Amino acid sequence: MRITASTRVGYGLWLFGAALSMFVGLLLVVASGFPPAARGFGVVLIVVAAVLALLATPARRGDVRMQRAAVALSMVFALFQVAAAILGGPALLLVAAVVLLAGGLAVYRANADRWVGANERGGGE
Repeated sequence: MRITASTRVGYGLWLFGAALSMFVGLLLVVASGFPPAARGFGVVLIVVAAVLALLATPARRGDVRMQRAAVALSMVFALFQVAAAILGGPALLLVAAVVLLAGGLAVYRANADRWVGANERGGGE
Protein backbone atom coordinates (compact mmCIF):
# COMPACT_ATOMS: atom_id res chain seq x y z
CA MET A 1 0.00 0.00 0.00
CA ARG A 2 1.34 3.38 -1.00
CA ILE A 3 1.57 5.96 1.76
CA THR A 4 -0.15 9.16 0.67
CA ALA A 5 0.58 12.69 1.82
CA SER A 6 -2.70 12.82 3.70
CA THR A 7 -1.72 9.65 5.59
CA ARG A 8 1.55 11.30 6.63
CA VAL A 9 -0.34 14.41 7.75
CA GLY A 10 -2.87 12.30 9.66
CA TYR A 11 -0.05 10.42 11.36
CA GLY A 12 1.60 13.68 12.39
CA LEU A 13 -1.69 15.04 13.71
CA TRP A 14 -2.29 11.85 15.69
CA LEU A 15 1.14 12.09 17.29
CA PHE A 16 0.71 15.79 18.07
CA GLY A 17 -2.76 15.19 19.52
CA ALA A 18 -1.46 12.30 21.61
CA ALA A 19 1.47 14.38 22.86
CA LEU A 20 -0.84 17.27 23.75
CA SER A 21 -3.18 14.88 25.57
CA MET A 22 -0.24 13.42 27.49
CA PHE A 23 0.85 16.94 28.43
CA VAL A 24 -2.61 17.79 29.78
CA GLY A 25 -2.70 14.46 31.62
CA LEU A 26 0.67 15.12 33.23
CA LEU A 27 -0.49 18.60 34.16
CA LEU A 28 -3.55 17.17 35.89
CA VAL A 29 -1.53 14.53 37.72
CA VAL A 30 1.37 16.72 38.87
CA ALA A 31 -0.19 20.14 39.48
CA SER A 32 -1.60 20.87 42.89
CA GLY A 33 -5.13 22.09 43.47
CA PHE A 34 -6.93 19.47 41.40
CA PRO A 35 -9.30 17.00 43.07
CA PRO A 36 -8.43 13.27 43.06
CA ALA A 37 -10.94 12.62 40.25
CA ALA A 38 -9.02 15.03 38.01
CA ARG A 39 -5.78 13.22 38.82
CA GLY A 40 -7.41 9.92 37.83
CA PHE A 41 -8.63 11.51 34.61
CA GLY A 42 -5.05 12.65 33.96
CA VAL A 43 -3.81 9.07 34.27
CA VAL A 44 -6.50 7.91 31.82
CA LEU A 45 -5.43 10.66 29.39
CA ILE A 46 -1.81 9.56 29.55
CA VAL A 47 -2.59 5.87 29.02
CA VAL A 48 -5.05 6.35 26.14
CA ALA A 49 -2.74 8.86 24.42
CA ALA A 50 0.15 6.38 24.66
CA VAL A 51 -2.00 3.61 23.16
CA LEU A 52 -3.07 5.93 20.33
CA ALA A 53 0.54 6.86 19.58
CA LEU A 54 1.46 3.17 19.49
CA LEU A 55 -1.45 2.35 17.17
CA ALA A 56 -0.56 5.18 14.81
CA THR A 57 2.86 3.74 13.91
CA PRO A 58 1.62 0.51 12.26
CA ALA A 59 -1.24 2.51 10.72
CA ARG A 60 1.30 4.77 9.03
CA ARG A 61 3.06 1.73 7.58
CA GLY A 62 -0.19 0.64 5.92
CA ASP A 63 -1.75 -1.82 8.36
CA VAL A 64 -5.45 -1.27 7.65
CA ARG A 65 -6.63 -2.93 10.88
CA MET A 66 -4.44 -0.67 13.00
CA GLN A 67 -5.53 2.34 10.95
CA ARG A 68 -9.19 1.58 11.65
CA ALA A 69 -8.46 0.98 15.33
CA ALA A 70 -6.52 4.25 15.59
CA VAL A 71 -9.30 6.20 13.88
CA ALA A 72 -11.96 4.66 16.14
CA LEU A 73 -9.90 5.29 19.27
CA SER A 74 -9.11 8.87 18.28
CA MET A 75 -12.79 9.62 17.59
CA VAL A 76 -13.98 8.17 20.91
CA PHE A 77 -11.07 9.79 22.75
CA ALA A 78 -11.86 13.17 21.16
CA LEU A 79 -15.49 12.94 22.29
CA PHE A 80 -14.27 12.02 25.78
CA GLN A 81 -12.00 15.08 25.80
CA VAL A 82 -14.74 17.42 24.60
CA ALA A 83 -17.07 16.17 27.33
CA ALA A 84 -14.34 16.64 29.94
CA ALA A 85 -13.60 20.17 28.72
CA ILE A 86 -17.29 21.07 28.86
CA LEU A 87 -17.48 19.73 32.42
CA GLY A 88 -14.70 22.07 33.53
CA GLY A 89 -11.46 20.50 32.31
CA PRO A 90 -8.57 22.41 30.74
CA ALA A 91 -9.32 24.16 27.45
CA LEU A 92 -6.31 22.42 25.89
CA LEU A 93 -8.48 19.30 25.77
CA LEU A 94 -10.57 20.95 23.05
CA VAL A 95 -7.46 21.67 21.00
CA ALA A 96 -6.27 18.07 21.39
CA ALA A 97 -9.72 16.78 20.39
CA VAL A 98 -9.78 18.87 17.21
CA VAL A 99 -6.27 17.72 16.28
CA LEU A 100 -7.20 14.05 16.81
CA LEU A 101 -10.37 14.43 14.74
CA ALA A 102 -8.41 16.11 11.94
CA GLY A 103 -5.86 13.28 12.02
CA GLY A 104 -8.55 10.65 11.60
CA LEU A 105 -10.13 12.56 8.72
CA ALA A 106 -6.79 13.13 6.98
CA VAL A 107 -5.97 9.42 7.01
CA TYR A 108 -9.15 8.53 5.13
CA ARG A 109 -9.02 11.47 2.73
CA ALA A 110 -7.27 9.56 -0.08
CA ASN A 111 -9.78 6.70 0.11
CA ALA A 112 -12.67 9.17 -0.02
CA ASP A 113 -11.15 10.94 -3.04
CA ARG A 114 -10.86 7.62 -4.90
CA TRP A 115 -14.46 6.67 -4.03
CA VAL A 116 -15.88 10.03 -5.13
CA GLY A 117 -13.86 9.88 -8.35
CA ALA A 118 -15.15 6.37 -9.11
CA ASN A 119 -18.76 7.48 -8.53
CA GLU A 120 -18.35 10.51 -10.76
CA ARG A 121 -17.11 8.22 -13.54
CA GLY A 122 -19.99 5.80 -12.92
CA GLY A 123 -17.78 3.04 -11.50
CA GLY A 124 -18.85 3.28 -7.87
CA GLU A 125 -21.45 1.33 -5.93
